[in-house]
Amino acid sequence: MVVAGLNLLVGQGDARTGVVEADLRHVDEVLDHSVTARLLDLTRPVGVVAGAVLHCLPDADDPAAALARYYQRLAPGSLLAASHADGTTLGLESAAAIEDCLAEAGITLVHRSEQRFADLLGPWQPHPDGVVPVGWWRLDSLTAPRPERSLGNAVMASRLQIPEQV
Repeated sequence: MVVAGLNLLVGQGDARTGVVEADLRHVDEVLDHSVTARLLDLTRPVGVVAGAVLHCLPDADDPAAALARYYQRLAPGSLLAASHADGTTLGLESAAAIEDCLAEAGITLVHRSEQRFADLLGPWQPHPDGVVPVGWWRLDSLTAPRPERSLGNAVMASRLQIPEQV
């Protein structure tokens, strides 16, 4: 649905928009794609949004390796915004039932705790807020925190600048 909607924008001639339909684990395919090259200067910092997708990758698919590869390929100063399902607030039994239900539909869902999600970040440096429940992330005065309703965690992380040589 997302790809189809974006293709409509691209079809309308919006040169600022492009679609790369690829597997996020194939980092070089994503970053070396002609559409990526047309739209992004990878010698400058860029943002990567991995929202509600990392929990679709089982440990065997090594999502940490994919995130590390993006880190290696992107310029210093690049940012990663990510979220991840965490079955803690649901309870283990409910979380397992949801995983089983989705598996019957061919959808992988891996609940990872705050710590297991943080471990996926590898070299990415979390901002001072760290990994927090989605309901607590970047609160403003209009948002009432509801961690008991949070089904996952979020993080903003950076690829650090390389210190200048003295």
